[in-house]
Amino acid sequence: MASKRDAAREGGWTSCPKCGRTTRAGWKHCIYCGAQLGGCPACGAPRQHVPGEAFCHACGTPLEPQTDAPTVPLEG
Repeated sequence: MASKRDAAREGGWTSCPKCGRTTRAGWKHCIYCGAQLGGCPACGAPRQHVPGEAFCHACGTPLEPQTDAPTVPLEG
């Protein structure tokens, strides 16, 4: 069963990693708190929000730590 977060992403919505409010997928900044919503600053790939994420999974660019962002558990 899909979570509410997954359903929101499929409908063109996502959650801000800083404040948790719902925003449109594809926006670069949260309209509520100003947090950057994009992903990698070099290639734009979405962040994975896994513990210890330090590099972009797509291009290898170092990423700023997101200590206040919720983490998504790894499936497997």
